[in-house]
Amino acid sequence: MIVMDPWIDMASDHLNEYFGKILNYRIIPLVRHALNRGLPIVVFTNHPKGSTHSSNIHPELETLVENGEIIKLFHDDFDDDRFAHYLRSQGIDSLIYIGFSSNMCVIGRRTGMIPMVQQGFRIFFVPGASAAIELADTWNEQSIHKTSTTIISQWIAEIIDYNDFMNVLVKE
Repeated sequence: MIVMDPWIDMASDHLNEYFGKILNYRIIPLVRHALNRGLPIVVFTNHPKGSTHSSNIHPELETLVENGEIIKLFHDDFDDDRFAHYLRSQGIDSLIYIGFSSNMCVIGRRTGMIPMVQQGFRIFFVPGASAAIELADTWNEQSIHKTSTTIISQWIAEIIDYNDFMNVLVKE
């Protein structure tokens, strides 16, 4: 599972509040249950030395990193070829993406869905554990996120319903 940019120090209070709700009530529970089922989890963020904001990840994720339960990687250290090599060396051929932002980083970063599908990985996306950067008048409706999810479903990734995924993860 790839958790893209689960930041708590974005450039605006609005973004921190909006994405914080998804972090606390969707991503963190999903990560907990995925760990209990043995899924390897990678969190991507910016390196703090190169960024004045948007590098600090959610404290619970940071604790999991410190405890060696999940891996934190920095965007600056990887391009698509290097990340693909890393994943293959771990025996990984399928990726489940969650995090921010569905219309930017999740699809477009060098470690995002588009480069990884082009590298031959099977890609899944959980829109219920993600969100987009919206326009000023679309935050409530999440229309950019919905449109991004439609585009993602057409050729990049298979969509996984959040509730269905959680139900599978919590079953014994």
